[in-house]
Amino acid sequence: MLWRWPSPTRISPAEELFCQSVAFIQAPIPFCHYRGGQDGARLDIHIYGIPNCDTVKRARAWLEAHGHAHAFHDYKREGVDPARLAAWSDRAGWALLLNTRGTSFRKLSDEERAGIDSAKALALMEAHPSLIRRPVVEHPDGLLVGFDPDRWSAALS
Repeated sequence: MLWRWPSPTRISPAEELFCQSVAFIQAPIPFCHYRGGQDGARLDIHIYGIPNCDTVKRARAWLEAHGHAHAFHDYKREGVDPARLAAWSDRAGWALLLNTRGTSFRKLSDEERAGIDSAKALALMEAHPSLIRRPVVEHPDGLLVGFDPDRWSAALS
């Protein structure tokens, strides 16, 4: 695993050299972005999602196009912290976070889909990260769930 949020340390000279070589071959997101940018500064925008998701791809492209450096957390591979998931739920509401339109939700048994409340929704999202609506973005002024360019422009400007 290359990145663990938040990273309080600066990148090493070897990592800096790696960043320069990756930037030279024009990788979409250099390794150093995971550690806080080329100067080692902490990034303020953290995007959580699944890299193969089309919406996440569009959101990351939008951030890059608008000059917003960001850290990415693949919560399908790395999981999601239950405390962070609960904080998102408190802030945005579990109903907004729970993706009920995707195939992952449809694959759940009838018993799992019945009578969903906050606690059950959080347990389902922790057990099946693909049930979390994508992307989730933490930024200095709040939280964004889902990708809407107009809402993102207003929030991140």
